Amino acid sequence: MTQNDSPVGLELIRLPPVYVAAFREGWNVADLQAITREILAEDTERFIFISDVKSIRPAGVLERQKMSSTLNEIHQQLAERMIASIVISDSPIMRGVVKAVTWLTDFPYPINCFGTAEEAIADANERLQAEGLFCPTFELRSYFRRAGHSASS
Repeated sequence: MTQNDSPVGLELIRLPPVYVAAFREGWNVADLQAITREILAEDTERFIFISDVKSIRPAGVLERQKMSSTLNEIHQQLAERMIASIVISDSPIMRGVVKAVTWLTDFPYPINCFGTAEEAIADANERLQAEGLFCPTFELRSYFRRAGHSASS
């Protein structure tokens, strides 16, 4: 697993063809744009992006609108390479916010939201296998355990 100096509110974990963005309280749109630039600089042709938003509060209405606009810009940059975007949140409210943001934008790849890391890993594994790519399930499980996800997540 490799990591660079990520923006303060985000940590980018590189396990190609999977990238995990661990969101922290205080993250902002500029942080998301910065890690998008990092991913664009990588040579991974096709990948899955997992957003771990377990430890942050849901965004307000104005923040959701700005996120939707930013996600639309990011989608245009990453769309050809992105297999799927997966969001992990144990909060039903946060999962609802993710659905609200994705309804405002038409993405060409699936965006799935799960309550546990294990569900997210299973989805990533299935999608990567369909693409003929290897999913680093062991490394993902190890990362999520260290990040505080329970054994069942």
